[in-house]
Amino acid sequence: MASAPVSAERGPSACLIGAGRAGGSLALAWHAAGQLRFAGVVTRSGASAVAEQLDCPAYRDLAALRPVDVWVIATPDDSLPSVASALARTGVARAPATAFHLSGAATSDVLAPLAAQGVAVASAHPVRSFPRLETVLSFEGTHCALEGETAAVTVAGGLFTALGGRCFDLHADGKAAYHGAAVLANNGLVGLADAALTAWQTAGVPSELATGLFSDLATAAIDNLVAGGPRAALSGPLVRGDTGVVSRHCEELDARDPLAAEIYRALSRRLLQLASDRLDADTRDALKRVLESR
Repeated sequence: MASAPVSAERGPSACLIGAGRAGGSLALAWHAAGQLRFAGVVTRSGASAVAEQLDCPAYRDLAALRPVDVWVIATPDDSLPSVASALARTGVARAPATAFHLSGAATSDVLAPLAAQGVAVASAHPVRSFPRLETVLSFEGTHCALEGETAAVTVAGGLFTALGGRCFDLHADGKAAYHGAAVLANNGLVGLADAALTAWQTAGVPSELATGLFSDLATAAIDNLVAGGPRAALSGPLVRGDTGVVSRHCEELDARDPLAAEIYRALSRRLLQLASDRLDADTRDALKRVLESR
């Protein structure tokens, strides 16, 4: 995949459809690196701070656009089919252009109306969160999942690689499971943190200290995961077979935060499977009864 920056004057022309945090941040990064020369930004309001920084017009109406080399579609997942159909109806997206969207869950098939016009289509999902619009995006080392037509994957992969991304190919039939796993790893961790912080605070631990405790434990767990995988990283009362401790945890969480108790039980059942060969049958059965009780 090509990764050498090109000048803004010589770079492929592009249009960004959807100037939110992800699309806007990436567009600004490609512009700064001289990888893409943006000819327009499409937003619902027809006004865009991103367009101003890209020094290009902002549009509300797709019919007002002109053909470009690369279409970057960064709209919400649910609107991708209608955006692809509407863009195809305008006739401005046609061969030999490339179009790719940034959804983690949707495949390139959602861009079928554009493919029917001869446009090479792909999906490209950077495995990171975009909590804000970043005018100077730090993308070095970020993984990016690519799926779709070979020509489009090559173009998208070159763009992400030029920013320091680490691209990998993904089969379309695994896209939803892949994205579900990404949500577990990202927002799932946030939900787990909220449950743990709330439990600490109900136990009288100050908020700032609780945040520090979570950070220390989560960082150590991730380090151990990277070093040896889930089995090697597993520790705590469950893997030691401390049925009484696990039972008291469930009782306290049931009383203080029933939803946190559900999370604790569900994760512990998963961990029990992971640790099954490190516990004798009686202990496994006892722990299972505790985790299935209410």
